[in-house]
Amino acid sequence: MFVLLKSELIKIKRYRLIYAGILLMLLSVVLTMITTTAQDGSMWDYQTLYEQVIQQNMTMIFPMTITLIIGYIINREIRDDTLKNLITVPVKYSKILGSKLLLGCILSLIYGAFSWFFTLIAYKLLGLGGLTVKLFFKSFFQITVFNLLLYIGISPLIAVTAKSGLNHLMSVILAFVFGYAAMFISGNKLLVNIYPITAGGMIIGFRNHVPAVKEMANPVLAAVSLTITLLITILIVQSANEYKSAKKNEAKVKLRPKKGW
Repeated sequence: MFVLLKSELIKIKRYRLIYAGILLMLLSVVLTMITTTAQDGSMWDYQTLYEQVIQQNMTMIFPMTITLIIGYIINREIRDDTLKNLITVPVKYSKILGSKLLLGCILSLIYGAFSWFFTLIAYKLLGLGGLTVKLFFKSFFQITVFNLLLYIGISPLIAVTAKSGLNHLMSVILAFVFGYAAMFISGNKLLVNIYPITAGGMIIGFRNHVPAVKEMANPVLAAVSLTITLLITILIVQSANEYKSAKKNEAKVKLRPKKGW
């Protein structure tokens, strides 16, 4: 698996879509900056800024971004007709798929680091206050780790799409819907802890300085929810003994015998 993961890391250099993920992380911060300047009467500081970036990543940007990129990487092997050459090597498709999903974990942390870096730039541009050494490291931890937990929460969708041979753009649309739905369940004490998209926030202590949020948070229940989600992804990957292409599902055209001589 380590060799497969290493090969995936080498191959991503040729994927320009990887850099689009960095731009989308920048977009998340820009949208947060627009929100900051649009709300009159609100007292913003560094903590409010980076927490708003986390929320923007969760509900609008990151689930869609990471699903698009990993789905593209998986689909690229099928589209370029190189996957069948890989399968001739005595390596199971489940391991190939698993290495690509592990790559998503690394990319999630990298994109989280870029998101944190862009947040610091936005903090300087907006001239806000409140940045301390503690918040400096806390914000880095929460933004990067939460991106990883978001990826785990959405990973079953990516695995199912890859196993079934469906178009990865379908999973991107669903990922956006799942992320956007997080806004509507944030007020429910049970759902906010078991919903895979919001469970990561409860684990990292997202906005735990707010009494209402701290009262709803149940990190143990959230960790159990994401653990089950991760196990589901592993089971889906292990059950993927062979890849399916959408072309295989196309109806076969029957040739009619010609009439006459």
